[in-house]
Amino acid sequence: MRLTLQPPDASGTVRVKAVGQISQSRFGGTTDPLIDLLGPDGLKCVVQLDLEQVDYVDSSGIGWLVGTHRRCADAGGQLVLCRLPPVVEQVLKFCGLENLFRIDRTL
Repeated sequence: MRLTLQPPDASGTVRVKAVGQISQSRFGGTTDPLIDLLGPDGLKCVVQLDLEQVDYVDSSGIGWLVGTHRRCADAGGQLVLCRLPPVVEQVLKFCGLENLFRIDRTL
């Protein structure tokens, strides 16, 4: 998975685009790619994670999404998933997690 920072929107939401496979085996180490990208204070705001170009997610990737959701909430921020491809949406539904995440379907 590759994460890139996108220009912020007018509300100050941090926008991040994910590309590839969401799997901890793809992170290339023990670090968290979102914290590497945003820094330790980056989870204190609304983080909009664009998943449109994600083509695969496994159980470790779901674990990372759930952990990221929790870390954002603990820091006072919020993780918002947007532009979910069918493969990601199906996995979230299968795991019973579609109601855990804030999902923005307006984008």
